[in-house]
Amino acid sequence: MPTPYSTIYNKFLSRISDYQLLNLLKTDVTSGEDTMKNNLDSAIVRFSKCKTDLTDIDDVKFQFNQSLTLYEIDILAMGMILDWIEPQVNNILLLTQVLNNGDFKTYSSANLLDKLLNLQEKTQLKLDRLIVDYTYDTASDFSKLS
Repeated sequence: MPTPYSTIYNKFLSRISDYQLLNLLKTDVTSGEDTMKNNLDSAIVRFSKCKTDLTDIDDVKFQFNQSLTLYEIDILAMGMILDWIEPQVNNILLLTQVLNNGDFKTYSSANLLDKLLNLQEKTQLKLDRLIVDYTYDTASDFSKLS
């Protein structure tokens, strides 16, 4: 049974608080879904060890042509979160303020950037751990989770 992209999108959206993305999904559904599809594509690349062929997709029907397990869906959602964090970390306004100003805003921006980098690192570690557990856990049959 195919797995719709919306299954992964819903898992992703349940784990973040991004009012801009939610507003985009309400006002311009196509742009919002394009943004999430880009995040999903990056998550697929990060999950190269998946036992299910993640390249077997149908972008017209917005689905994976194979049934994904709950574990695989969780890993893809976590990969989407990591991809969602990166533009916030790489925000040029934050970097400019940190590098050029010497006032309170600099401390505040530097602090925010530090927190974002910490969040990115923790998310990457969590994603790596999920993938390692998925890859090396031969005792469990993940197909029963779908």
